[in-house]
Amino acid sequence: ANPIENRFMTDVDLLVDESQQKLAVKVLVENGYVPNEHKLESDIDEHHHAPDMIRKNGACCIEVHRWALNKGVSKVLSTEEIWKKQRIR
Repeated sequence: ANPIENRFMTDVDLLVDESQQKLAVKVLVENGYVPNEHKLESDIDEHHHAPDMIRKNGACCIEVHRWALNKGVSKVLSTEEIWKKQRIR
C-alpha cells in the first residue's frame, strides 16, 4: 500500500505569497483561530508554514504555507511553479 494513500488529513493547507503570510495569520486570529500549542515549531523561520491555527472545538486546523513544500524537497514541486500555473476563477 502507498503510505500517502493511507495518510489521514486533518488540516487545510492555504498557500499565500510569502510577503502575505503574517497578514493571513492575523486574519485567522481575528476570526477566532489560535496557534496550536501542541505543534509549535522550534525553528519557524525555516519551516514552510506558520504554526497550525485552530479554533476552540474545531474539527481541523489551517496551515498558512509560504512555500508549497519544505526547502529540502522543493525541487519536486517549487512554489514558483505553482504560482506560475495558478488559475483565477
